[in-house]
Amino acid sequence: MILHKELEKATGLDIHWQFFGGFISKEKEIFWKAISKANVFLCLPSNMNNDDINMHWGHAEANMFEQVQKIKKLNPKIKIIYFEHAHFENDGLSKHGNFVEDIHQLNKIAQLIK
Repeated sequence: MILHKELEKATGLDIHWQFFGGFISKEKEIFWKAISKANVFLCLPSNMNNDDINMHWGHAEANMFEQVQKIKKLNPKIKIIYFEHAHFENDGLSKHGNFVEDIHQLNKIAQLIK
């Protein structure tokens, strides 16, 4: 299954996709430019920096919460969908987005996007 094509079918929308990987930081100018114009942000509820020797899952979720706050300030209308539940920062992240069990829940994601 090609997920992005299936999600387009489920929403009835022609979606322009941009895929990014890696740690979100202020240096990722391409990411910040794209996210400022995006309608939807699909992501994990953690922002893991493998270069940080003190990084752990709780820290990664707290870091994602900081990034999500910046994203919502930059682009208040963006819909954020986490395709996994958070373990440490569930309440904070849920203020800015919605959780789905996994990315394969296309009908639920489509309803959140519409």
